[in-house]
Amino acid sequence: MTNCRTCTIFCVLAAMIGTAWVAVVWPTPTTRPVVRQLAQDQSLAATRPDMGAAGPRAYFSPHGGAQEAIVGAVTGAKSTVDVEMYLLSNPALIDSLISAAKRKVSVTVILDGGEERAANTPGATRLAQNGVMVFWNTSYTIFHDKIWLVDNSVTITGSFNGTVSAENKNAENLLVLHDSSMAAAYAADFKKHL
Repeated sequence: MTNCRTCTIFCVLAAMIGTAWVAVVWPTPTTRPVVRQLAQDQSLAATRPDMGAAGPRAYFSPHGGAQEAIVGAVTGAKSTVDVEMYLLSNPALIDSLISAAKRKVSVTVILDGGEERAANTPGATRLAQNGVMVFWNTSYTIFHDKIWLVDNSVTITGSFNGTVSAENKNAENLLVLHDSSMAAAYAADFKKHL
């Protein structure tokens, strides 16, 4: 076994037929090239959006499909979109929420009302002017949630803020879960923050 001080653990989260699994690799002389190739292979940096898929989907920024996955989920919403977001200023995401509201989807957004209120105000104003219910959460030092709930069955979460930088510049992650029991747990938390 490799000495723990020099051992690096690489975890890869993947989706296989609706079941998430984690592969842990301890580099050895024979696995190091494989691990190095995994880290360099840009085709493995993102799982492209397929909102019809029932299993979990993972996305990684920059340019890893996270924004596209969110817009796709919101565009496909039939009844509700509930959002808890630390920062929401990305025009594509804001436009998708406005489009959903115009289709008579119930859209509710809770934003950080403390530290990031100034940055959130332009987007919040556009949303509110276009039929989206917008709330400011000031109950915490930082309202740091990043959650999208669609039709009480799809949960989208991760480090991905609703900003252009999250899509184009930052190292971010996003996980899309098609699981109504998971969505119910997040929906209960959402209601506590209203």
